[in-house]
Amino acid sequence: MEWLRFGTRTAGLFAVLYAATVMELSWPLGDFTPSWIALAVTLAVSVSGSSTGVFCAAAGGFVIDATSRGPIGPFLMVYGLLASGFVALVPMERRTWWFAPAVAFALAAIHPVAQSLLLQFDGAGAVDFNSILRTAFVRGCTTALAATVCAMLSAITQRLLAPALSREPMPLSNRWKMLSE
Repeated sequence: MEWLRFGTRTAGLFAVLYAATVMELSWPLGDFTPSWIALAVTLAVSVSGSSTGVFCAAAGGFVIDATSRGPIGPFLMVYGLLASGFVALVPMERRTWWFAPAVAFALAAIHPVAQSLLLQFDGAGAVDFNSILRTAFVRGCTTALAATVCAMLSAITQRLLAPALSREPMPLSNRWKMLSE
């Protein structure tokens, strides 16, 4: 039965990755647009174990490689390495509120930097590093903000859906009186 739960979670994470890919491709790219694929990969790394999280991160990198110009493989490798670094440094039981925004910032900020490095290696022309670093910082911050909002909404929802503690005293039965006589 464990394989069914694992398979259902993985299928759900890939469905989220698919929805993020559709949003990333259909949403107009602007200054304050978060990276939806980085958010989906952040979710996968945050809620799943080490191997599944790294695999979903590599799949997210592959999706970016497949939907952008350039060779297939650089973002797969970069996303997989970043996710494996975060997973190796922070075990599952020590992941707190800062983990998801840190992963989201790193994954979103690396995209423009890696893309400009690929263009520079291709010989497409001179690259302005100030604008690339500004774009990476803004994109990383908006994605980290979105990850923070999602993490806070998730915590609030879990808190609201948790069963409430009863404030009324427990009714006593006749059992104690019968034992004491």
